[in-house]
Amino acid sequence: AENRTPVLAVLASSSEIANQRFGMPDYFRQSGTYGSITVESKMTQQVGLGDGIMADMYTLTIREAGQKTISVPVVHVGNWPDQTAVSSEVTKALASLVDQTAETKRNMYESKGSSAVGDDSKLRPVIHCRAGVGRTAQLIGAMCMNDSRNSQLSVEDMVSQMRVQRNGIMVQKDEQLDVLIKLAEGQGRPLLNS
Repeated sequence: AENRTPVLAVLASSSEIANQRFGMPDYFRQSGTYGSITVESKMTQQVGLGDGIMADMYTLTIREAGQKTISVPVVHVGNWPDQTAVSSEVTKALASLVDQTAETKRNMYESKGSSAVGDDSKLRPVIHCRAGVGRTAQLIGAMCMNDSRNSQLSVEDMVSQMRVQRNGIMVQKDEQLDVLIKLAEGQGRPLLNS
């Protein structure tokens, strides 16, 4: 919350979260109290992304005594199975939804004169699935392509940077890379460094 997260995107499926052996807490869909911090979760809407893939939208309201109350928008895709790719159309729709949600929250912070605006370590989206390397990387790659500051980056650049900055297996499956390639081709973006 102190980083003023503009959006939390959870790509772990509902069945993964429910599976006790994965030990994934259902932290974004349930209200609770954690020490001096109270979290209230409220589902706000469902968004169809295509091909039957749905995004459930939540608002997490985080309160701590003596601190500002923070609200974090959550986008949960609960039916994207692990180690698979969703289509380029679904990926594009999801990336746009996450980007638009983050932009709305950033604009709110800007209008309130938040000190987080202009701080490179704040106002960053938080994105995770179960392992954080496949579905997460597919979404991050698509969002990177949506950002005009990255117009000169090839798919190779993006995947390489993710693998250096996060870990060596980002974009875990060939099918996930194929989706990023299809999105890049649709933009006329280079696939490889020249």
